[in-house]
Amino acid sequence: MAGLLRLKALLGSARVAGEKGDGFVFLLDEPLQGTNPAERQLAIRRILRSLVALNASGAITSHDLALADTEDLSRVAVPVHFQGRVDLSAEGPTLVFDHRLRPGLCSSTNAIQLLDIMGL
Repeated sequence: MAGLLRLKALLGSARVAGEKGDGFVFLLDEPLQGTNPAERQLAIRRILRSLVALNASGAITSHDLALADTEDLSRVAVPVHFQGRVDLSAEGPTLVFDHRLRPGLCSSTNAIQLLDIMGL
């Protein structure tokens, strides 16, 4: 519920900015985390369509690779990713990212590698 209230406030701010003729920039980090994947996709797409309709610009982080797979969102979304690797040391595995944006969806994964390293 807290996440929904923040999203409602975000959309309200975007509406006010649009009514004033101001730009609006948003940053969303894994919105609606904890919601089942099918419903989360539908909900986030609805939020993004609303933000696009309000001429807002922004970025969203997500592990959901299919989030912008709809025709309308794929026209306005520019997928980018960070490249990461797993480094092993005496203290254990560490995820390392160079924080350079690269075009397209991320093609590498690390969850299974980390499970193997941890013996799970």
